[in-house]
Amino acid sequence: MNNISQFPGNPDYPELDVPAFKQAKAKASDATIEVKRLFIQTQYLPSLHSRVSELDQAMGNADASLRETAQSLDTVLGIQVGTLRELQKEFQSARESDREEIIEDIVLRIQSILDTVGKGELTLQDLIPAMASPIDRAATGNYITQLEADQARLPAEVLEIKERQDALEAKRKALTDAMALIEAKGFTELAKDTALTAQELVKVGMTPPQLIAVEAAIALAQQILERAESLINYLNMVEARNTLRKQIDDLINSTYAKTSELRLVTLKKELITESYSFDDQRAQYIAEFGKCVTAMRSFLTTRNDVDGGDQDAVAQFSVDALSLAKYLKVMA
Repeated sequence: MNNISQFPGNPDYPELDVPAFKQAKAKASDATIEVKRLFIQTQYLPSLHSRVSELDQAMGNADASLRETAQSLDTVLGIQVGTLRELQKEFQSARESDREEIIEDIVLRIQSILDTVGKGELTLQDLIPAMASPIDRAATGNYITQLEADQARLPAEVLEIKERQDALEAKRKALTDAMALIEAKGFTELAKDTALTAQELVKVGMTPPQLIAVEAAIALAQQILERAESLINYLNMVEARNTLRKQIDDLINSTYAKTSELRLVTLKKELITESYSFDDQRAQYIAEFGKCVTAMRSFLTTRNDVDGGDQDAVAQFSVDALSLAKYLKVMA
């Protein structure tokens, strides 16, 4: 707490952290923009988005009102204190018979200053409730927990899909390589109608390693086409390769879907964490805003019964009024 003077009984004005106040307002506005952007992308938790928007609007109204009040008090109190001091000068040189009337004018001027400050204090105090309620972190915390579980689950699922895709790609390559061997032997047209057997493959001059590769591909085609007991020709191998291509495409689509889901989950979590960031700044803003209300209330409480005939008390009242105006002006 920072006393405006060292005399006991004078108003006690809390020390303001103006940079923290202005930074809190700026960061809260930035967080609001982020929450809006993330909501547009996700359409997630509309009630949270609305709450942040309402609180930000309330802070905007409070900020504008505080600036207006501070500027108004600086001007009005300066004029009124000037008048009050002129009355005091008049009181010092006045005849005894005139002093009672001057005191009445001093009391009216003091009351006018108190009314002006009281009106400003009430205006600012009434703005606090609209921005005072914090974000419900208990409810959103449950969402965070689920989103973090999804963030852990989805990459593992994407990896598992990629492993399956790699396995299918290897099978497809084995079929493609075997078909290339058949094509290289000029056996393609005949193989369209002829079962691919070891005997037929030897006839076209395949070496043992080539024969092993083609026979493995034939077995693979039987497995893919679920024809374990059937003979396989070249067209069956084409069919098997096309089947693999479709399976691979399905896995690619599945990977894309999982990746998109992971991105959405990440954005949803960011929306909540940005709302927390906003809430932290809101709390800091209110703490500094509330100091202004406290200072005005302190002035009103300690100076609400100044004796208009006590010129030392009136002089101190003027000092305190101008000090209050100066105190608040830094927030404008």
